[in-house]
Amino acid sequence: MSLSVLFSFGLVFYVPISILWPMIRSKFNKMVRYGEAIFRFCGVIATTILAVSIPEMVPLLSLLAALSMTTVMLLIPVVIETATKWEQATRFLLVKNIGITLIWILLLIFGTIESMLSIIKEYGGVKEKGC
Repeated sequence: MSLSVLFSFGLVFYVPISILWPMIRSKFNKMVRYGEAIFRFCGVIATTILAVSIPEMVPLLSLLAALSMTTVMLLIPVVIETATKWEQATRFLLVKNIGITLIWILLLIFGTIESMLSIIKEYGGVKEKGC
């Protein structure tokens, strides 16, 4: 498992670097040649520190999914459809989009509550009685 992470991390890290590097390139005027390598190294170190400092990330990822994925999958398409079809919007379209928005609100609330309970349970510091 660790070998697969070692050999694939550069590939996974390629997309964020290709997005962020053009914005940061101007900071490395004279060292552009080494600047990207330094930036990549700092990104790897930051990711490693984050992974070591938060050993159990599953509860945090569930909170992130509850907040972002529901919005991306439900709310954004509804907003785009309503905005683009506003002139010829029918009553059915508006009722459908309001219904989807209500489902999004419910999923957001219950998903966030469940994720927060999971985080509290995981990181709450409940100590077991021992010897």
